[in-house]
Amino acid sequence: MKSFRFILLLSASVLLGAIVSGIITMTTWNIRIEDKAFHCWDIGFGSYWTDISSHASAGDTISAGWTWEKLRQVRLNYIETFWLLWAVISLITFLISYRLWPGPSPRPTPLVAGGPIVGRVPTLRHSSAWER
Repeated sequence: MKSFRFILLLSASVLLGAIVSGIITMTTWNIRIEDKAFHCWDIGFGSYWTDISSHASAGDTISAGWTWEKLRQVRLNYIETFWLLWAVISLITFLISYRLWPGPSPRPTPLVAGGPIVGRVPTLRHSSAWER
């Protein structure tokens, strides 16, 4: 049960990390780079995953002050940021959820005649343990 909890929390954390880091990097790419550094005619949201040479060959226009080489470097920075964010968000999410979501409850207290065992417990070594 403990390993199932670990696998479940780890899987959920990795998935959440991928989704959040993808949204963050795609949004910042579209706000800061797309239409300011160049205008892409054929690819939509999150096009930093597309190689810059395919943008150049597709006839996309580049803005003044930018070069295709500079865009290549910026694209690689965005990809590195995605992987870094994914790892950090996944780790933080996993550590927080592992501490907050309790594991299986401890074993219940053994009951004798409807109540918990109180005092000394008889052993097999002493036959008169109940009399003590």
